[in-house]
Amino acid sequence: MDVVGKVNGAGTGVTASTKVEATISNFQSTDEGTLSIGDESFNLAEYNGSLTKLSEDLGKAGIDATVDNGELTISAENVNGIQISGGVAGNTVTLTGAGAPGTSLAVDDTNTSVVVDAEIQLESRDSFSITNDGTADETEVFGASESTLSEVGQIDVSTYEGSQDALGTIDAAIAQIDAQRADLGAVQNRFQATIRNQSNIAENLEGAKSRIKDADFAAETAKLTQAQILQQASQTILAQANQRPQAALQLLG
Repeated sequence: MDVVGKVNGAGTGVTASTKVEATISNFQSTDEGTLSIGDESFNLAEYNGSLTKLSEDLGKAGIDATVDNGELTISAENVNGIQISGGVAGNTVTLTGAGAPGTSLAVDDTNTSVVVDAEIQLESRDSFSITNDGTADETEVFGASESTLSEVGQIDVSTYEGSQDALGTIDAAIAQIDAQRADLGAVQNRFQATIRNQSNIAENLEGAKSRIKDADFAAETAKLTQAQILQQASQTILAQANQRPQAALQLLG
């Protein structure tokens, strides 16, 4: 689960999860041990060899479990694996990794702990690749170093696995569409903001132009005439003021 946390926390758009499937068989009333799945644990001695009762308790704990032909098939997600520990002499209960022949082991005094490890699954709406930094073989963790994109047109619901893959493919397609809509919406919002800004500039320019063109010429002409009269009167008074000292000098002379 440490790897899952690092992948999900990297912010690369790739999400990681774990999935494990295992089968319990040859379960007898004398068998003992502890079945551990994530944070859940079950004492096998309490079930007296009844896979049905064990399946019911697994279901109550939110773990997918089905019984068929004397075998209990368990499917769990986001756990490290499925483990039976505490085997004793005479045990016959066997734990088998689904789809992995040769991993079937009886939990007894020889194999006191048997584990079926979970598989890490990576998902993304885009294709991605796993590169090796030289410290480890990525295939030991992920099983493969290249990804493939599942297409909606390739959906096959004729099997359980196909149905589960179909749900994942459809969810990924919807997520991709949502992401594209979000990108387009962001661009549209920027365009609308630019349009509103340009509209405000145009409105302000029209207002300035209107204030210039729509001036009251009669009032402005009256103000201009008033200013000219005041200027001429000022010039006349100034001329008279300049003549008074000359007149006084003439009288003294």
